[in-house]
Formats: sequence, C-alpha cells, structure tokens
Amino acid sequence: MNARLPWFKCTPEKLLGALAAMTTDEGYIYIQIILRIYEVGGPISDPVRALARRSGMTERRANVALGLLIESGKVNFTNDGKIDSVTTHEALDEMAEFREAQSRAAKIGSEKRAEKRKQKQQNDSADAVPPLSQLRIENKDLDKSKSILCAEAHDAPEPEKKKRTKVTPTEIDAKFEEFRAAYPTRAGDLGLKQAKEKLRAALAKGVQFEEIMTAARRYRRNVSERGKDGTEFVKQMPAWFNAQPWLENALAPVSSAPSDATDWRPILEMFCKSQTWQWGGLSPEPGSPGCKIPAEIIAEYAERMPASPLAGMGPARRLSLVPSQSERAA
Repeated sequence: MNARLPWFKCTPEKLLGALAAMTTDEGYIYIQIILRIYEVGGPISDPVRALARRSGMTERRANVALGLLIESGKVNFTNDGKIDSVTTHEALDEMAEFREAQSRAAKIGSEKRAEKRKQKQQNDSADAVPPLSQLRIENKDLDKSKSILCAEAHDAPEPEKKKRTKVTPTEIDAKFEEFRAAYPTRAGDLGLKQAKEKLRAALAKGVQFEEIMTAARRYRRNVSERGKDGTEFVKQMPAWFNAQPWLENALAPVSSAPSDATDWRPILEMFCKSQTWQWGGLSPEPGSPGCKIPAEIIAEYAERMPASPLAGMGPARRLSLVPSQSERAA
C-alpha cells in the first residue's frame, strides 16, 4: 500500500455513478488511470499505449477515450505533462480530514490518560505509609492485642477430638460375624475380605459398632420391603461401608413413628444422594402405596429420586400413587 494514499476511498456508488456517463472504452481507461495513480501515489506518466495494452484495446481507441475523459473533466494533465484524476484529489482531501479527526481523538485520549494518572497519584499519596512515630504506636497496640489473644487462646478449652480405638483381630472377627448376620444376603460376591478391613477402619476412627449395626438392620429391612433380598441389587459390603450409612441414624431413627411435624425434606435429600430408601419405619418409599409423605414435598424431589420399586413407572405415575391430604383425611 502506498504511503501517500494508505487507503483509497472509491465506493461502488461513486464508481458506478462516474462510469454511467462513459462509454466502455472511457470506463476501461478511467479505471486504469485511477488504479495507477493510487499505485504510485500521484499523477502518472504512463504512455497511452501502456494504458491501451492493459485495457485490452488499440492505442487509437485509447487516445479517443482519453480525449473524451479530458473533455468531461474527469482526467487532466499536470504542468509537467503527467496524467491526473479529479477522483484522486477528492480521496486526498478526505484523507486529510480523516487524519485531522484522528489527531483530535488522540489529543483527547492523551488528556484523559493524563487526568487518570494525576488522580492515581493523589490516591497513592492518601494511602502513603504513616510516619515512623505513628507506626511505633500502632505496633505497641498490635503487640498488646496479640498478648490478649494468645492468653485467651491458652485459657480456652481444646475442642474434643474423636478418640481412635484400637480393636484386636479377635474382636474384629467376632464383630464382623455379627455384622454379616445382620446384613442382607446377596446373589454373588459380597466382598467379605475388603468389608472386614473397612469395618476395622471405621471402628478405629471411633465409629460405634452399635451405630453400624443399626444402619445394617435398617438397610436389610429396606431391601426386604423392596423384595430385593438375595438378589444382585443388594450392595456389596465395601460399597455400603463407603457410603457411611450410619451417619443417617440421627436423622431418621428406624423405630420412630411419623407425625405431622416430621421434616421430610432432609430425608428425601439423603434418599436422592444414597439412592436407597432406609426409612421404612417412618413411611414406605415415595411412589409406593401407603406412602405418608405429602405429595407436594415429593414433587420437589421427583426428578432426582431413583427408580421406584414399581418398575416402568415414571415420576408422574409414582406421584399419582401417593394419597392426597383429602384422601388421607378420609
């Protein structure tokens, strides 16, 4: 691109408007002149035969077309005999206006940046480091505060840690056999060897054996209610231990009876996560006949619940089996 004409504003509307009043030969020569002037950055000294050759016409036809362009004022000759075009002068004038607008915009941007730098310097001065004497006073106050905090921390009772329990192999064997008797039967491998290690690890971390047994009995009851006992749908023991189901003991005791004040939402939240209904003592599984959970609460979790024991039924069908409040009142 030429340095004098970094761009050449020749829109299709302008070019078509100029060519509309020209013959074909004039148009060819006119376009060649404009492009050459743009290429060299000013008037050209190309001979007519060169323009004719590039335009695909004879030199005589090119001379005739050039003469017509000169008569119409579209093309003229400079004092030194070079070919010039009015269109290039218009482009140069527009370029000058464009550069002037750019200069004004750059000046405004420079002033804005200077103002921002000045504002930043003022803000930095306001946040400057205080005198040394003030720092010494603040440090004394800080040291005093640290002493008070350290004294309070020293006097405060330490949080109670869960004691780790060491269980002998004999005790593990006995407890595991008791746990195995309470766990539901399964068609296939139960993972007994890994389960015994996980039982030992849970007891060593301080989990009470009765909590584990309560969760195991609850799971067996749930499996039995669903008719899955003795099938491959029973979890392997290691997977059951990984879920730590004994944490649900405090949330939903298996022996408690449901009441109107029962908070079902935490129970359904846990049901969606564990994918297993372990609260048969409170209510049958959502979607099963006799479910005591309000339908409007079940609807909040319907999309996240696992498949109902009533195979082939979607959430809408399962919810239809839950009695409404009016039905329960009746």
